[in-house]
Amino acid sequence: MQNDDDTWIEVFRAIFNPNALQATVFGLTAGKLYSFRVYAVDFNGDSNPSDVYQIYACGLPRYFDAPRYLQSTQTSITIQWDEPKFDGGCPILDYEVYRDLDGTGKNWTVVNPKDSYPRMDSNIRKFTCDRFPQLVSVGDEFVFKVVAINIQGSVESFTSSLMYLASVPNKPASPPTSDVLVTSRTSIKVTY
Repeated sequence: MQNDDDTWIEVFRAIFNPNALQATVFGLTAGKLYSFRVYAVDFNGDSNPSDVYQIYACGLPRYFDAPRYLQSTQTSITIQWDEPKFDGGCPILDYEVYRDLDGTGKNWTVVNPKDSYPRMDSNIRKFTCDRFPQLVSVGDEFVFKVVAINIQGSVESFTSSLMYLASVPNKPASPPTSDVLVTSRTSIKVTY
């Protein structure tokens, strides 16, 4: 493993177990980039080192709740989500938003592709989906999930509850009225 001063320190030597092809290094700093290389060793000595392998000391994000419904129209649904409860030790870099085709949660498609929407900003945690299959109607139902991405990989959120294409209803045609026969000093009967 490479030290901060660019010197290399040995973290494992397989003298007592020559078939060991792995080692775990503990006590690392979360989010820091580490460099590793290996040698083959026999009774004649050490080989030249392998190419350097670099990896950040962090795991995958975890504990990611389902996105929540914010609002909808006849042609769009807006969702919002919280960041995962654990980022794995490296910051979240991006979110991908997926929508199913028909409310079953079986066939998924990315609805915020990188070429069409701002991405690589972990502060964006709200999205308005206006990409739906052809021939959708008001009242059609869909579910969503979000994928959080850090430098090590990704984790899917839980799947949202059903969300519907529908807009806020139109204003009522007439205001409410009261029933004077039931209205008193302490109550009013409102009819609409």
